Amino acid sequence: MTFTRSGKECQRWDSQTPHSHELIGGDFPEATLSDAENYCRDPTASGYTWCYTTDPDTRWEPCDVSTCTKYRNDQICYNDIENPNQYKGRWDLTVNNLKCQRWDSQTPHSHNFTADSLPDDSLKEASNYCRLTEDNDFRPIRCLTTDPNYVTKYCEITKCKLLLL
Repeated sequence: MTFTRSGKECQRWDSQTPHSHELIGGDFPEATLSDAENYCRDPTASGYTWCYTTDPDTRWEPCDVSTCTKYRNDQICYNDIENPNQYKGRWDLTVNNLKCQRWDSQTPHSHNFTADSLPDDSLKEASNYCRLTEDNDFRPIRCLTTDPNYVTKYCEITKCKLLLL
């Protein structure tokens, strides 16, 4: 989500305009502030998501991350009671906007995944959607990428919840 609860656009975390800040570390699931783009986050562990806004008159506002938010008609979160290994949404991009590789392809990355290791009936059905998970991983869902330089990357998919002030 890149907009606040009132609909204001979020400022990029790696930007100091229109609001300067000292958040250079913080609790971001991304590797860098640049990777965090302008997504709603909770970098200060305040218990709710928020962002600096692009409105010069409003420094920051809370965001609502609602249960199973939809974007491009694709689920970008998995249900609180679901195991992330069962995620069957149709999201096909990593947090860095790299396209996911098809599961029934061995190019550019060869792999040993089978339909048994994914929640879909076949690798063809899994298409190029985010699927790969690891137990106890903070951000469990990722995919093989079409970028020859990156085998896997995290997807922008988290546990669904409603975070309010």
